[in-house]
Amino acid sequence: MRPVVIVSACLLGQPVRYDGGDKSNTLVRKLLAERFDIFPLCPEAEAGLGIPRPPVQLVRNGEGMIEVLGVEQELDVTGALRDFSHRSIAQLVGRIDGAVLKSRSPSCGIGTTPLFDQERNQVAIDSGVFAQTLLVHMPRLPVIDEEQFSDETLRDAFLRSVEKQFATRDHIV
Repeated sequence: MRPVVIVSACLLGQPVRYDGGDKSNTLVRKLLAERFDIFPLCPEAEAGLGIPRPPVQLVRNGEGMIEVLGVEQELDVTGALRDFSHRSIAQLVGRIDGAVLKSRSPSCGIGTTPLFDQERNQVAIDSGVFAQTLLVHMPRLPVIDEEQFSDETLRDAFLRSVEKQFATRDHIV
């Protein structure tokens, strides 16, 4: 058995992004495959939003709640993303040892995703819906994005944390 790491599927070269493309990252693919079992995940695609799909962004509504809305067309995928996030994370608790997520993504960004107001002016930086849910339910899980992963010091700390997480996890099959 090896540690299990979920990875944003677009970083693994899977064509799951809103435009049908990917964000393949050789460093992520190569270094993780050498040490860990990889579980690809795209919350937007797996929540049923389709490929290709209209681009979405985080928007703070009038009540201060964050929604995931279409950039150019009237579209609200907040419920679909939140439902998928809660369902999938419930199945992942105790089964994964780390996560490498796509930066600036409305689903996967970790403190790097632009947040807009109702007039679509950027007002802050936040985390995507899946990333927020993951961190709430698994606060000790080592999590990094591909930009942080490119920093050798951050990457090495992440890799050690994943191995430590694996060593303390129950491995009941």
